[in-house]
Amino acid sequence: MVIALDSYDGNGAPDKKMLQVVQEIFKAVRLDAHMEKLTGFALSTAMPVFETIEFLKSGKIRANDFDALICCSGSEVYYPGLYTEEDGKLCPDTDYASHIDYRWGCDGLKKTIWQLMNTQDGSRGDASNQSEGPIVEDLNSSNPHCVSYFIKDSSKATKVDDLRQKLRMRGLRCHPMYCRTSTRMQVIPLLASRAQALRYLFVRWRLNVRQYVRSEDLIRTSGSYVRDDIVPKESPFVAYTSGDAKAGLIADALKQRIFVKLGDLDLLFKDLLDYHLVVKHKLA
Repeated sequence: MVIALDSYDGNGAPDKKMLQVVQEIFKAVRLDAHMEKLTGFALSTAMPVFETIEFLKSGKIRANDFDALICCSGSEVYYPGLYTEEDGKLCPDTDYASHIDYRWGCDGLKKTIWQLMNTQDGSRGDASNQSEGPIVEDLNSSNPHCVSYFIKDSSKATKVDDLRQKLRMRGLRCHPMYCRTSTRMQVIPLLASRAQALRYLFVRWRLNVRQYVRSEDLIRTSGSYVRDDIVPKESPFVAYTSGDAKAGLIADALKQRIFVKLGDLDLLFKDLLDYHLVVKHKLA
């Protein structure tokens, strides 16, 4: 079960209501002993790993409750409880890092982005003086495969499609995106994304990726995450609950779409990814 943590306030800080949502989802799964045995959790977010862990801690949720963390818009993948350093710090998946490193030139990319975002014609300027432009680098949220920026003035920021086109014209193929209620811009490698990170996990865990439904091209348009881009209208694979839904209601939504044959432990997920259910919480 993949939980996308994508609710932020006007400053780009994660919405505290998401903590309750995560807690209720955990409780919903644990209400059914068979479902609990067969269910794993992954968290997908635009936040860096340190901020994600601190946010979870504020709601008394352990990172180890998740089998995987996809952080910084898919530029890093972590496995809490499995790969940690001596001081307890999580280690990113090095195989995934090697996979997405293809044609990734971070230093040259930073200079080009600054020129494109802070000058009208993309001409060379003084990259050391970032205070005058609409963006400034967010060093704390950046990593070797993600360049993150604060958006100081969204009215002066370049549209993603235009920025991507200009970068490609300069031989830089990557994925720029606005996130966290457009308070941040992140640029990640060509082979990296949250969808690609999920695909990587499905292959690693030998899940049936062919039955995972998504529309990657439509997701990346300016409209972004329109419901019809993911699944058809009135699809039986989508369940909606209110923002304050408790574990019982979430469990009922899950049970309506899951069929378990206890005799041979054959879990049938209504023709999708061994099962892929979208539970959308409308947060006030």
